[in-house]
Amino acid sequence: ELENSLTDTDIKKLVLITLYNLVPGLHNGSSFDSMLKLNRGFSAGCTEEILCYLKESAENTTESADESDGYKREIHRLESELNRANRLFVKLQDEFDERIEEMRKEQEENVIALLNSEKYGGILDLLTSLNIGLKKLRRDGILIPLEIASLPTLVRQIMRFVADCNIEPICEIGKELTISVDDLENYSYRGTPFMGNDDKKHVTVISTGWRNKESETIISLPVAQEKE
Repeated sequence: ELENSLTDTDIKKLVLITLYNLVPGLHNGSSFDSMLKLNRGFSAGCTEEILCYLKESAENTTESADESDGYKREIHRLESELNRANRLFVKLQDEFDERIEEMRKEQEENVIALLNSEKYGGILDLLTSLNIGLKKLRRDGILIPLEIASLPTLVRQIMRFVADCNIEPICEIGKELTISVDDLENYSYRGTPFMGNDDKKHVTVISTGWRNKESETIISLPVAQEKE
């Protein structure tokens, strides 16, 4: 299971550490501690360069006398440098694409966080409450006035955008539960103070709270209001 979870970059990092351990001069040298601090991507690049150097050295050693001509060696060297440059370009392109994707996700989370911030009145929570109210009207058979007939579509489209950003609500509005001091890390509590670790509070969820289900980060905690 561990082997299946290792990526190609992880394996190359392990190969680099193994090479250092096999060569006493490297293991006991001043560069050992610096090597351990390298990130996985840079470690993988170092491993590739070492392996390429070893391969080139072996090829040069086995070359026949008629192929050891200076021009051929120079061509071989230039081809090797070109291959290394191409590998470096591909690696940098992959890292660039990965960073762009991370920035896109960060921007999406920032937009969602702003939508539900107190500065803008908790727009997501208002939309959730509005969506619940619209569903209740439909269940009760009450027609929506023509002047605001597009309102349900607007709510659905915004909630669809939120879902496409991998953002989901944490709790259901109106849910009643009992919480203790240990539960406060999972809720934004509003009510009278807890008198001790054994104190219990009966609360109602008045704001769902939101999280990114892909990165498992919390955007806003559910708000639990103490019941009177």
